[in-house]
Amino acid sequence: MSKNKLSDPISSYIQEIDRLLPYSNEKKKPILKELRQEVQDTLQTDNRAPDLVYGSPHEVAKNLSVSHDWGTKPARWGIRTLAFVIDVLLIASICLLYLIFGFVIILGIDLWQFLTLNELGEVFEQFDQDLGSFLILGFLALLYALGTVIIPAAYFIVFEKIFSATIGKKLFGLQAVDLSGIRLTWKQAIVRNFSKLPGIAEFLVFDIILGMLMNERGQGEYQKATDILAETIVVKK
Repeated sequence: MSKNKLSDPISSYIQEIDRLLPYSNEKKKPILKELRQEVQDTLQTDNRAPDLVYGSPHEVAKNLSVSHDWGTKPARWGIRTLAFVIDVLLIASICLLYLIFGFVIILGIDLWQFLTLNELGEVFEQFDQDLGSFLILGFLALLYALGTVIIPAAYFIVFEKIFSATIGKKLFGLQAVDLSGIRLTWKQAIVRNFSKLPGIAEFLVFDIILGMLMNERGQGEYQKATDILAETIVVKK
């Protein structure tokens, strides 16, 4: 089999491994270059697909991650708390903009009316007299209630799955990763952020305290209980 025929499957294979490693290109480039050369040399005499010879990209990424020093260490509780506060402020701002959009853009309420409680009260009285407007307002209230649940959940889960860090974590050089050091799966992102979801967020403190107790007994290091359950950890670059 010629090199040209091998190049596409090998490139796709290496790119997938690259995607799973949440580290700088400067650190990954020489390691992946060496791996690419090894795969190319091996497949010159073995016609099988790369994953059949070396294992799935997920398995190879895990092996590469645990066998190299990426310059990370477990993040302490203090800096994680600061990152979380920034994330909460950002989420609150997003939810407020979501509320303003509903009243100002969809219902056509003047922004000054929205910001002035007396004026807004008069608007509500008008809606109360008009059944159609009242139903619209109720529908918007339902959308807002759903939004305040979906927005925080999506923020933490999506950011940590795709980017390995929320904006707050990014500012402090933190990453949420698998225990091996690779990017989270969707399941891991959901499990580790479960205690942050609206409606059960009051259990976050319990989640942390339980994690601390488990850490003292040798289970994990600076991990919440949901981190230990999801086999994830927050590290600092």
